[in-house]
Amino acid sequence: MFLVQLYRHHKVLFVLFVGWILAFVFLNVKWGMVASPVYQYGMFSKPMSIEEPRPAYRIVVNGEMLNTVHYSFAQRDVLYVSLDKFRWQSEQNRKVFQALKKFLPTAVEQRATYTNTINHQQFSDWYRERVSEITGLRVRSLEVYQEYWKWYPGACALQSSEKLIYFD
Repeated sequence: MFLVQLYRHHKVLFVLFVGWILAFVFLNVKWGMVASPVYQYGMFSKPMSIEEPRPAYRIVVNGEMLNTVHYSFAQRDVLYVSLDKFRWQSEQNRKVFQALKKFLPTAVEQRATYTNTINHQQFSDWYRERVSEITGLRVRSLEVYQEYWKWYPGACALQSSEKLIYFD
């Protein structure tokens, strides 16, 4: 067994390793947090249904649809995840504050400290800069659509498309 061999060869490393495991077990059990890269049940808690429409974004830069296959995963995350997080920021604000509240002193009720107050114009300006940096294009016009796609055997079909109003 690995732990027995580790104990025999290096007792200090054994104590550190077992302490690390116990610390993460304590965090997961006591606080309900997913704190370990080894134990993340929350990532795989239920199967994904292909029956319901899936959200996606379509980004149109200077009149042409942006083909993101030419960019790295990190760049695609900036393009897509930023849109998603901004759209739902008010809900995220509440969740972040509730998560932090149990770690803060009971007298602290300063929501403004933990709230994202970025408005549409500020986000639009910031997002244009990121699109320009990632694509290397000068962004003259930018349109973003949130779409819902449904999977059918052999193909996806567009269910709905909504243009986000805080872009051109």
